[in-house]
Amino acid sequence: MLINNQQKRCFATLSDCSGATQSHLVIVDDRGKKYGEWSHKGLNYHLEGRENVANEIAEWIRSVKKQLGMNGPLGAVVRYGLSGAEDESVNEHVVGILRRQHGDVANEFFLTSDSVITIATTFNKGGVVVVAGTGSSCRLLKADGTVCGVGGWGHHIGDGGSGYWIANRAIRYVFDDEDGLSPSPYPITTVKRLLLEHFNIKDKIGILDSLYANFKKAHIASFTGKLAKEAANDPLVKVVFHEAGVLLGSHVRAISSHFDQEMLLDVPVVLVGSVFKSWSLVKAGFIEGVRKGNEGSRIKKVTLYLLEETPAVGAALLAARNVSVEVPHQQTSVVFDVLTFD
Repeated sequence: MLINNQQKRCFATLSDCSGATQSHLVIVDDRGKKYGEWSHKGLNYHLEGRENVANEIAEWIRSVKKQLGMNGPLGAVVRYGLSGAEDESVNEHVVGILRRQHGDVANEFFLTSDSVITIATTFNKGGVVVVAGTGSSCRLLKADGTVCGVGGWGHHIGDGGSGYWIANRAIRYVFDDEDGLSPSPYPITTVKRLLLEHFNIKDKIGILDSLYANFKKAHIASFTGKLAKEAANDPLVKVVFHEAGVLLGSHVRAISSHFDQEMLLDVPVVLVGSVFKSWSLVKAGFIEGVRKGNEGSRIKKVTLYLLEETPAVGAALLAARNVSVEVPHQQTSVVFDVLTFD
């Protein structure tokens, strides 16, 4: 495929997926046309070193450009993923290597997080993403490209309302109630039974091995799915999910301090993560969290969306926008719910 010197109007995105075991490359032009998608082994600069990864990215793009008949540099390249892309100092270092040593690949390079890319894929003029999977976070991408964040600090000091948080909270209710430390507001019978079943343990003490010696965050978080599937009507489970909703809604309230007046009238929020599959359990708490305090009272409406398109396209759009090129893009998200406030 020959693209007769149009490469400067083409934009590439590299993304990591499957736990950073595989990377994907997508190239689009300034008309929104996608030229292809390519796969490669995972590129993780925490494991392989920043310079090695930068060099491998450059070589990969060179080989794809050769396939497409491109000789000059692309307009821009953006890479996003789950490991390290929130650290601006690391981003600047890797981008610096690419700019200094691989200027033939692209005129500009950018690194960013998957949260920012999700917003770019969903909204043309900025918006909010709330993530609640194993962990949780909230990010605002403003129309001018400014990024603001709330949460996303990991399970030790953050992840409020996440799958891990919900599982941990339910387990705490069992321990605190049986210790007499803090009586549960409702019987713990169902939650304890499901806890023993899910982790295949004989008594609650057995969970300590999974929480400490053999800790895996995703393994603990998987208990949340069990609770939602088999005990959605249990009053204690309802309390835990309501509390999670309050925390997630509070993320939106907290980040609203960065909204302009127009966004306060109708906040566009894309929801990402398995916790939102239990929206009926989370919704009331989410509304409560949004409305808390002075900031929340300024929010008039929240429109919630679900994403129907791979974030890779959004990454390419963001790459183009960063060099002042607007690429035509049809929004591929659906309205999930609308919350209105007096």
